[in-house]
Amino acid sequence: MRNSFLRIMILFVLSGILTTVPAFAATRTVKLNIPDMCASNEIQAKAVLGEIKGVSSVETDLGDMTAIVTFDDEDTSTEAFKEALDGISLPVESIESVE
Repeated sequence: MRNSFLRIMILFVLSGILTTVPAFAATRTVKLNIPDMCASNEIQAKAVLGEIKGVSSVETDLGDMTAIVTFDDEDTSTEAFKEALDGISLPVESIESVE
């Protein structure tokens, strides 16, 4: 009887530990295609994206009209990038994952 009780208690404790382990955030990198980006708003785009919580780096390429953004997906999302750029009249045409 005591052995069964001990087993039940161990299973109970383990089940509580396993169900409360938090999911780990991942660092992701994406390429934003911004067809309306020009020299005058490239700096704005980089600044606006860089101010978003969770963004660790932003690199823009005016020739390709893209921005490469590295971010913590627990703190932000690609939707936040689209909204931020829409706010400065730079719509995002597409988003691609970068490995």
